[in-house]
Amino acid sequence: MNEEELTRWTYFVFSQINFLPHYALNSQFVDQAERLLENIDLKDTSYVALAMQLDLVLLTRDIPLHKELRKRGFKKVMLFEDFLRAN
Repeated sequence: MNEEELTRWTYFVFSQINFLPHYALNSQFVDQAERLLENIDLKDTSYVALAMQLDLVLLTRDIPLHKELRKRGFKKVMLFEDFLRAN
């Protein structure tokens, strides 16, 4: 992917982002995410809970988060750089 393609792709991705109010998250998934993120980084709870609720892969640039989630059995997480290389 060249720089222009990456720029266009990035603009497209960010144009698709919508903010999600916390009340839209299922509390069961929020609880699961909090348990997974204990002693990692609780500020990522909403992202992990949403990925779980929608059964989607969580893309992240946070290497420690990626490593710890995978270690704790959460397999639907991918480093953003790996995602770019795969496409």
